[in-house]
Order: sequence, then structure tokens, then C-alpha cells
Amino acid sequence: MGENKKVLVVDDDPEILNMIAEALSQAGCEVLVAHDGREALELFRVERPPLVVVDLKMPKLDGVALMKAIKDTSPRTEILIVTAHADLASAIEAIRQGAFDYVQKPFDFNVLIGRVSQALERHRLVSEKEVLLEELEQRVQARTAALLESQRRLRAVFNGIRDCLVILDQTFKILASNETTGLSGTSS
Repeated sequence: MGENKKVLVVDDDPEILNMIAEALSQAGCEVLVAHDGREALELFRVERPPLVVVDLKMPKLDGVALMKAIKDTSPRTEILIVTAHADLASAIEAIRQGAFDYVQKPFDFNVLIGRVSQALERHRLVSEKEVLLEELEQRVQARTAALLESQRRLRAVFNGIRDCLVILDQTFKILASNETTGLSGTSS
């Protein structure tokens, strides 16, 4: 499974946007940038990165509104909120609504890169789990179909015996009988 390290960075401050983009590029990420929420949403719809790093307060479409729009179409996308506001209530609320985490500005770039790595790893693991669950579901369906076919063949052989055949339990209760016996409702 290939590792997708594409990250969309959204901030209305061009200086911060460029610093984050440069740090993440040096950390090995493929970085996409947007200067506001609307531009980010358009870019997201085309590129579908596994992680969006977004400023909480922006004009046109703020970080929480952008996160909701992204999560509506792509619930597995991880969102990392960055905020300069001393009141972190909205950042905490964003986490309650599905953001991966938040980082407060000014931030240590090592901390930011660490959180980005964690978010990308979480996305990779969830994606891998979904693929494995789908494979397991397909195997279960194939085994169930094979079992049903085996039961159908066994029933045909059982009913094809021309002699009367009855299967009893230890108390002599009839568990199954073939069609030759004429006992209705007892064949399984």
C-alpha cells in the first residue's frame, strides 16, 4: 500500500502559509496551499489529500466550516487545526466535531511536523483497516456461497437416495429424513 503524504495547508496569512508549506515539504510531504477556505475546498475536491492543515479563523470560510464541508464528502480526511487565538474553546469544539488535533500559534515546527506525521499515520492505518475489512467481507461472502452450494449438493445426494433414510438423535427425535420417507417438515 502506497503512503500518501499529500497535505493541503490553508491559511490567510501568506507568511505563515509559506513557512508551514516549506517545513512540511522538507519533512517529505507533498504540499498543496490555499489562501482561504473556499479556495481550499475547491482544491480539496480535485486533489483529495488525506490531511488538511487549516487556520481556524479565516475570511470567507473559516476552519470549522471548511472542516465540516470536507468531512461531509470525505469523513476519513484528517483535519489539523492551527490557531493563534488565546481562547481555544473553538479549537476544542473543532476536535469534538472531528478534527484530528490542534496546534496553537506561534508553534514549534517540530511539534507541527510531529502532529502531521501522526495524522498521516492515522489516515494510513484507517485506510488499511478498511481495505482489510473489505477483503475479509469478500472472503466471508465467498465461503458462505461455497457452504450454501455444498449444503445444496449434500441435500440433493441425501434426497436422491431411493431407500428411506432417517437421522435420529439419542432420544430418537427425527433430525432429518430424505424425501423417500414421506415425512413432511422433518428434512433439513
